[in-house]
Amino acid sequence: MTIVTSSEAINVPAPFALACLNGFLKRRDGPATRARLHLHTPLVPDRTVVACVSQIPHVSPNGAQGRAIAITWEGEGAGPHPTFSGTLAIVRSDRSAQSMLVISGSYWPPLGTAGDPFRGASGTQIARATAGDLLRRLRRRIEAEYSVTKQTA
Repeated sequence: MTIVTSSEAINVPAPFALACLNGFLKRRDGPATRARLHLHTPLVPDRTVVACVSQIPHVSPNGAQGRAIAITWEGEGAGPHPTFSGTLAIVRSDRSAQSMLVISGSYWPPLGTAGDPFRGASGTQIARATAGDLLRRLRRRIEAEYSVTKQTA
């Protein structure tokens, strides 16, 4: 297991960012709150992963309490796939018009302990890049929605 943490600054106030993120994920809910997300991973072909999401209590590193989204993912289809389990949260920034999108969790290589060479060689790098790409895509979506909202107000 490897701990993966990444964050992305968002030029949107935290309450709006959280509402937008929740709305985005809710629109993708399937049976039992399973959302289908297409994640981009470097060094391997793009694949569809099934992400399970649910609201959980969250305390940010600065002690602020709020709600987070529990997120787990694993690849679909044949073959062994790495898995990830963690939280996705919006954290208030010192500046009222900004917030942080933070993902933190545990990554397991495919094949359990037999996958340890994969983890050491490139798996951790792939997991971090995948999490970072997800954050950048969510940030762009949230900022675009905020921009449209501001223009129509």
